[in-house]
Amino acid sequence: MLSLKEKFVQSYRELYNIRSLTGIAMLLSVSIILSYVLRVDITPSLRLGFSFVASAAIGMLYGPVAGGLAVGLGDIIKYLLKPVGGYMPTLTLIVVLSGVFYGVCLYREKPTLPRIIVAKTLINVLCNAVLNTLALAQLYGDSFQVLLLPRLTKNLIMLPIEVVVLTVALPAIFMAFQRATRGVRS
Repeated sequence: MLSLKEKFVQSYRELYNIRSLTGIAMLLSVSIILSYVLRVDITPSLRLGFSFVASAAIGMLYGPVAGGLAVGLGDIIKYLLKPVGGYMPTLTLIVVLSGVFYGVCLYREKPTLPRIIVAKTLINVLCNAVLNTLALAQLYGDSFQVLLLPRLTKNLIMLPIEVVVLTVALPAIFMAFQRATRGVRS
């Protein structure tokens, strides 16, 4: 098991590996596609989607640095392709934090249920419910308290569903990645 510092150092090194960059780019494109194909907009500030699977895979396979940078870049690309509301860099930084959480919890580790629960709880509660709501309240001029309840409710309802999806998807992605990279020099 890697220390937190080692996870960041090794993840940073992934950015200098052409195979890693290729894998990150492919998963990033999957994330962007999933965000448009499998997304339901309930309100301008409340959405349901499945791009989190690709984001989690990036964090799991390439670590917190690569995960944060990739999902942050993906957030900017998604905004450029389909702008919704005003752009707020704070929202992108929160997305970067979610990529870092996936990397910290899952990088170079077997994607077990407890690790997935910790990652998704941090992201759904801290990033999505609290920090995103705070940023959206500033962006739209709405009350934090008014926005918090529906967003917290949505994230708490989605938490077990997303955990189940990741519990099924990530081990399969992990095994496919191991088979694909077996015998390949870095």
